[in-house]
Amino acid sequence: MTRLAVFFLVLGACRADPTIKIEQIDVSESTPTDTGPDDAGDSRDTADPDPEYEGPVGAWSDCKGTLTLTGDSYTWQNVSGDCTVSAFTSYADGTLTMPVGDLGACEDPPWWLLTGGAGPARFSVAVGGTRLTLVPQATVALGRVAQFETVVEAEEWLLTSSEGDTSLFRLCEVEGVFFGGSYRSVDDSCNFLSCGGQVRGITISDRGESWTTACGGDCPCAGIVAVEVRSDETLSGAFFGTNCSRVFEDTFTGAPAGR
Repeated sequence: MTRLAVFFLVLGACRADPTIKIEQIDVSESTPTDTGPDDAGDSRDTADPDPEYEGPVGAWSDCKGTLTLTGDSYTWQNVSGDCTVSAFTSYADGTLTMPVGDLGACEDPPWWLLTGGAGPARFSVAVGGTRLTLVPQATVALGRVAQFETVVEAEEWLLTSSEGDTSLFRLCEVEGVFFGGSYRSVDDSCNFLSCGGQVRGITISDRGESWTTACGGDCPCAGIVAVEVRSDETLSGAFFGTNCSRVFEDTFTGAPAGR
């Protein structure tokens, strides 16, 4: 009996418990492991930082001259070439700082370069397509900004009144649209509208062509040049103006400058 009892005990121990499930593990599958940063993370960590932007670079013109920016300096040269100004610049947080430089050779320096008073001029800068816009960070006439284009087309006329007073008019356009203009006396009379000023706009209609002018200084003025006859070789018409002390008008004839 003793041997028979031991036999049955061993037999019962060898039977599997039916409540236990046996799962086979595929050893070919490995569990995920930490392999370190991925490729994108590596490139972000090891890439060289972007170089610091040093401001707009290029050459742009208005109706009076050309402004060249190199990223850390500027050069301004007017159309006649008798006013050239250069100085180092700085650019940070969208602000371009331009020291005035030497204006000893400039009879008529650009207005925007003088907006800093005794200090450097500072501008908010916008570059869109071919246009550069400098918005002075100083108190100026409402809405007045300095605008430049990569290509400006200009025409110049010498207009002489019936009294013999002559002014040089320079008119500029970009792709056929008026962009700016100026005028200045070429004699000592200053009787053709004024000694000098700006052409603010050109209007062409069924009634003809007219140029709107203005000037500043101690005796501001406003005027209109009405062109009645125009060809490649001549202009003629009348002009009307007023300033702080008088009203005046006269007729004129014109010819292309330099001919």
